[in-house]
Amino acid sequence: MDKKVTIVAKKYSKSGTATFEYEAGDWKIIAIEGIDAPTIELFKSPRGIGDGDLLTGSRLHSRLITIKARLANISNYEAQRNAILSFHDVRAKYKLEITYLGRTVETEMCAIEAISYPTINVYKSPEFVVGFFAADPGFYSPNEEHIEFAKTVGLWHVTRAYADSLPFSYVKPINDVLLNYTGTDFAGVNLKITLSERAQKLVIKVNEQAFTVLDNSKYPLNIGDRIVLDSANKEITYNGRRLSLSELRKTPISKLILEPGDNSLAVLKDTNDSPLNASVELSYRERFLSI
Repeated sequence: MDKKVTIVAKKYSKSGTATFEYEAGDWKIIAIEGIDAPTIELFKSPRGIGDGDLLTGSRLHSRLITIKARLANISNYEAQRNAILSFHDVRAKYKLEITYLGRTVETEMCAIEAISYPTINVYKSPEFVVGFFAADPGFYSPNEEHIEFAKTVGLWHVTRAYADSLPFSYVKPINDVLLNYTGTDFAGVNLKITLSERAQKLVIKVNEQAFTVLDNSKYPLNIGDRIVLDSANKEITYNGRRLSLSELRKTPISKLILEPGDNSLAVLKDTNDSPLNASVELSYRERFLSI
């Protein structure tokens, strides 16, 4: 098992994405800070009667990821120094890809909060230090998970040989799935729904809680209508039109999340568990609070 930590920074720019790896070639990582669990803030209020406090909520703070690296071979110090200083632009945005013990996670848009590369005797191999500010305290899996709401139905009990090819199964759309989510923090989902019947409402049931997302008082919900629910980015589109912020506030988009462990999701046409005939695709990225 490779216990080495590797970090790759990816810089967004108009000309494309440039990368820099801190544990490769002549560069060696000395220390990394800020990749464990973020700071947790608890909101409390004194009890009116009795002992203790009331917990009214909690939130996770942003994080500062600090990387210290040094050149193991200083024979090419001048070129390496120029390369690392030109890559780290305080006005640019970055994504960090961190790998440890076989798991790789990513940050979202990061900004450089601090940077230092002292002008001291080069033969002492100065330490390069950079601090990346990550407003989002969570880490993301670099790969999306995709699930189609469908199952394969067999047509024959006994397999026989025929001269002509015959279908032995077909794919049947279903309206619910059960999945095991292995992340350590809540994750938003992306649901792409294409209606195969007219409906009065679009209801999403997550872990036994049913939420009415849209109803036909404003959205017809006809056959062929396509709705995309993106709770990770807090967006809903109806036939390509994005709901306005005022419309979005009336929806339960923030409630459509996966929790660590087993999760159930169902697409319904009412709150009485009536299945909605629709084609549904689910995608999500796992989130982690530390690595």
